[in-house]
Amino acid sequence: MADIPIVDYNKTSESETWNQTILLSRTFFARALKSDNIRNLEWKSHRRYGFVFYGFWGGVLILGIISNFFSAVINDERLNSYLNDLENNAPAMLSQSISKGASPLSRLCHFFRTNFTIPVVIGHNHRQSIFWCTIPTRIEAIVIFSYVALSVALCSINYHAFDGNL
Repeated sequence: MADIPIVDYNKTSESETWNQTILLSRTFFARALKSDNIRNLEWKSHRRYGFVFYGFWGGVLILGIISNFFSAVINDERLNSYLNDLENNAPAMLSQSISKGASPLSRLCHFFRTNFTIPVVIGHNHRQSIFWCTIPTRIEAIVIFSYVALSVALCSINYHAFDGNL
């Protein structure tokens, strides 16, 4: 053991190769151990962050399903009122906008569609091309911004950097 060379991090080059058994100095071993522990911690946190993104997209899908379900229920209510109308007043009822007599659910869906789902972020038409790209609607822009903000936040937190990381 006495004739085995001790290698220190500061006294070696990256391209140096050893063809014999070596011992690491205490500081070099501590640095390598810390680097390995940080790598394991980062692997676990990256796995958790991946599940956060699964949850994000799952939440987006759930909200879309709920929105479409409520829209279908409201449209079904309107269609049933049209089909069950015995006095032929239904065409006037269908062309009527959301009024005070409408159900709270239909007013909420109307508010959501007119303020978030249909309007464009900038301009007046979301099908309008600007540099070969279309402008997203407000709800699409909210989802995109939320995704980017979540990505930046998860890339910024819990980031372990230290001098001499191997």
